[in-house]
Amino acid sequence: MQLFGGLFFVTTNMFMGNFFNSVLVFQSERPVFLREQANHMYRVFPYYISKLTADTPMLLITPMISTLIIYWTMGLARTVEQFFVCYIIQTLCALGAASFGYFLSSMFDSEATATSIAPLFIMPMLLFGGLFTNNVESPVYLRWIQYISPIRYCAEGLMTNEMKYDRYDIEESLMSFLGYDIGIMNVIGIFVALIVVTRIFAFISFKMMVKKFQ
Repeated sequence: MQLFGGLFFVTTNMFMGNFFNSVLVFQSERPVFLREQANHMYRVFPYYISKLTADTPMLLITPMISTLIIYWTMGLARTVEQFFVCYIIQTLCALGAASFGYFLSSMFDSEATATSIAPLFIMPMLLFGGLFTNNVESPVYLRWIQYISPIRYCAEGLMTNEMKYDRYDIEESLMSFLGYDIGIMNVIGIFVALIVVTRIFAFISFKMMVKKFQ
């Protein structure tokens, strides 16, 4: 459980850092964008794609730095395969967090509103990430939140990866207790789906927000 707690807070740090870096991405340049949009210099879609593309290198570098630090600090299983799986999962968490940040940023034209809503957006995902409450025992009407939580999928992916060769001989009992039974490949697939769907919704929401000022 100490190991799981460490991996969970690594996940939380990765999610929150990239989420809050993205939550004001559209508001900060809105006046310039609206003026250039009114002058028909470019359309909404190229601007949106350029913002996502410009942020991507940092979303790939940060997880690598994190992995290089935590892997030896926490004494995780040192195989090449598990190292790179850990990096991939953290990268997907960073991309997922940024995607949710884009979506929240696209919904509100005010910086104050976006920053005040952000904690309310994060807390349910954090609570249903697997550490603070056992999702198996959660009320049915709230249990669905875990399925849209990047924190849950990242924590499960990191824990499943670490337990792959079961050097602790506790994989079955611990993973059953945590309610983690999806598997690495399913975690990766769900992450990709969450990222794509969230970014599509963020674009639709951003385009609707732009129309209000035209």
